[in-house]
Amino acid sequence: RKALFPAGELAAGVGAMLGLPSAASPRAAMACKTAAQHRSSVVRWLVSSTLPSWPLEEVASALATRAPRPATAPSSPGARRSAAVLLPLCMDAQGPAILFCLRATGLSSHSGEVCFPGGGVDGDDADIVATALRETHEEVGLEPSQIRVLGRMRNLTAKNGKQVTPVVGFVSGAIGSYLDASKLRIEKDEVQTAFTLSLKHLLEPDTLSWHNLPRRPLGRPLRGPCFRLPPDLAGMSSEVRVWGLTGFILHTFLFDILRVERHAL
Repeated sequence: RKALFPAGELAAGVGAMLGLPSAASPRAAMACKTAAQHRSSVVRWLVSSTLPSWPLEEVASALATRAPRPATAPSSPGARRSAAVLLPLCMDAQGPAILFCLRATGLSSHSGEVCFPGGGVDGDDADIVATALRETHEEVGLEPSQIRVLGRMRNLTAKNGKQVTPVVGFVSGAIGSYLDASKLRIEKDEVQTAFTLSLKHLLEPDTLSWHNLPRRPLGRPLRGPCFRLPPDLAGMSSEVRVWGLTGFILHTFLFDILRVERHAL
């Protein structure tokens, strides 16, 4: 069975960037064996015509098979080089979805780009999960009590050298039955707007494309995942894409954690 987007699509060097184990390593073999136990139920759910809800227990179990690197303690000297983002699963009017932010214009870095809520570790944060929840509250107004933390993904290294830990959580229906991103309390100095993308859209064959990145580990070309937005997404330029570090995190979650496969769609 071929994966929807095989590992071969990621040029040499991306596996190391994402911290994925070598296919020949015992750890990789064990991870594949354990993930196979969860693959059937998750994939069957993903291809359901009704897509009723996120399978939270299966997602948490799949995350648990991908043991993350130890997070930097907030009080340690390396904490200033650490950050966390929340990958916020939610339900919107179309069913299972993921919440994103569009960074405000005029910021010193990544201005006007799509991202997950998050930021740098604060010395008062109890742990890296607390960092993700605090930053999410500051940027989009969601209370920590509204988020069920499902687990952590392996941390990635951003262009500025920071170690970024993605925390996966499910946002309860904060506003009515579904999460209405247009009614969230946005921190306008940091976030231009918040929006959701349905899982159905993210898994459409023409949503994902690949673009060349300037970084060339070991002198080899590197390609990165790029997710297009729906053409009818209100107030968004047709040029906006989910790419960069956010694209890598999203791609890893969908096609490594959830193990979406070509035959399943």
